[in-house]
Amino acid sequence: MKKIYAFALAALIAMQSAPLSFCDNHSSDEFQIGIAGFSYRSFDLDRTLAYLQSMDVKYFSVKDWWLPLDSTKEQMDAFKEKCSSYGIEGYILGPIYMNSKADVDRTFAYAERYGAGMFIGVPDYSLIDYVIKKVAKTGIKVAIHTHGPDGAAFPDVRTIVEMVKDPTLGVGCCMDLGHTFRMGWDVASDIVEFKDWIYDIHIKDETDASKEGETWEMGRGKMDLVSIVKALREINYKGKVSIEFEKNGDDPHGGIAESVGYLRGIIDASAPCQQVNSLTDEEIADGWKLLWDGRTTNGWRSANGPEFPQKGWTIKDGILSVDGADGAESRNGGDIITTEKYGNFILSVEFRLTEGANSGIKYFVNPEVNNNPGGSSIGCEFQILDDEKHPDAKLGVRGNRTLGSLYDLIPAPADKPFHKGVFNKAVVKVEGNHVEHWLNGVKIVEYERNTQEWNAFVSYSKYKDWVNFGNFETGHILLQDHGDHVEFRNIKIKTL
Repeated sequence: MKKIYAFALAALIAMQSAPLSFCDNHSSDEFQIGIAGFSYRSFDLDRTLAYLQSMDVKYFSVKDWWLPLDSTKEQMDAFKEKCSSYGIEGYILGPIYMNSKADVDRTFAYAERYGAGMFIGVPDYSLIDYVIKKVAKTGIKVAIHTHGPDGAAFPDVRTIVEMVKDPTLGVGCCMDLGHTFRMGWDVASDIVEFKDWIYDIHIKDETDASKEGETWEMGRGKMDLVSIVKALREINYKGKVSIEFEKNGDDPHGGIAESVGYLRGIIDASAPCQQVNSLTDEEIADGWKLLWDGRTTNGWRSANGPEFPQKGWTIKDGILSVDGADGAESRNGGDIITTEKYGNFILSVEFRLTEGANSGIKYFVNPEVNNNPGGSSIGCEFQILDDEKHPDAKLGVRGNRTLGSLYDLIPAPADKPFHKGVFNKAVVKVEGNHVEHWLNGVKIVEYERNTQEWNAFVSYSKYKDWVNFGNFETGHILLQDHGDHVEFRNIKIKTL
């Protein structure tokens, strides 16, 4: 894959007329790349999952040849367990074609057994009103797949808009961008214009903007893929972007792998660059402030005293690093906290782990109340951890000490979007009692504090003896010294 990825970047530079710049603070994890199940239509589930795993692709749409519509709940659970064993999620079912009310009923029941909140469906035009009623009754949304100029139902999103009329009814679009191109529409413009209707994306490259257009390896066709990625950024698209490769049905993997590499290259190369430890004009207007200026210790102090630690922390090349000390918690420089306290806020921190490292971002830290001499200061913690190499990931309950978790309380999902060796972005959002953890643009934890349930939850954790844990109105922001080398930058906050 490294050779394909390098080829993709080189090809991108050669083919695009607009200059592109490279940023080390962006990665293709900005988008959740998946594979549309039709791409591997000639292969069984194990072979398909192995192919996806080899490309580090974590999502795919599930076709009914792998999971028939009459599958039992037990069979579905076994299917999901097998996918999980490869580190892959069958994130959506379909496309499923529905030609009668019985088909609609069966498909919604299928999705409900799977635990899906949405599926890709293609109902007969006469069934649209019935589908809308089923969505209202079940809460399961339907993403209608578009089919282009070949005569099949729903050639593009406009047909869906015309028939459904209201984008809040839970019936939207699985927009096939290749078919949109073959219909003669400007794909990027359609993404922006119909953003409220887009539930899922199938992406490909096509040889021509006409009915005669055929799927080709991405970067070898005529679609303006850079403008498409930029349009997805513009609408802040957070769903999956699944490659659908219709070429070479009996031997598609080489073309799919090339397309995955090319798409990742485009995402990285077209990412807007921003100077490290700085704010854009838009961020300034929106109320963001830097918590660390990238050069000095201003705004930070030791959790155990009024001054910044004399050792254990290093500032170099715009990076704030906690130095390694063989994993000895708070035995070197110790934790550092902001000089100010914060209540309602959005905190954004970029971090990079070294192998086997442990650290954390804490909030609602009040050392004058909960002092922990010789150990790490007490507060709610966005865990920072190498889940694969650090033993703490195996401790706690149900993974509640893994990366992104509310440490020792609420686990983050196992399939969170983390990329080793580069900077990842952690975001903590606090609005009153509602708190959220985000990782690389994906929400991974949320909870309500200052409630009876919260207090009961805390009483069964390691924090049970600490005064008013998690319930303070305000507190310091903390970066943890757990004795491992971890790097931080672009530390910024917006008060709410």
